[in-house]
Amino acid sequence: FGAALLPASILLYTRLLEQPGWTRSLAWAAVLALQIFSMEIQTLYYELLIICPALLILQSRSLKAGAISSSWAVVAGVLALGLGFCQWWPTLEFIGLSTRMSGIPLSY
Repeated sequence: FGAALLPASILLYTRLLEQPGWTRSLAWAAVLALQIFSMEIQTLYYELLIICPALLILQSRSLKAGAISSSWAVVAGVLALGLGFCQWWPTLEFIGLSTRMSGIPLSY
C-alpha cells in the first residue's frame, strides 16, 4: 500500500516546492502519514532518495526559494509524524517486549 502512494507523494511534494503553503503542506503530510500507517519503511527510504536531491537542486537555483520550500517540507514531515503517532508509538513501546529484542534465540 505504501508503494502505491509513492507517485502521489512525489507529485504533492513537487507541488509544495512550486507553491509553498499550508494546504499543500497538509496534503503531503496526509500522504506521508498514510505511508507511515502502512509501516513500509523501505518506501519512505526510497522517497527520501528521490526528495533530497530534488531539494538540493531547488536550493542551488535560488537560496531563498529553497529555504522556504525546505521549511514547508519540514512542517509537513512533522505533521506526518504527528498524524502517524498512533501507529509508531505503540510499535516503539512493544519493541522492548519482543523476544528477539531481549536476546532469546529463535530456536526457543
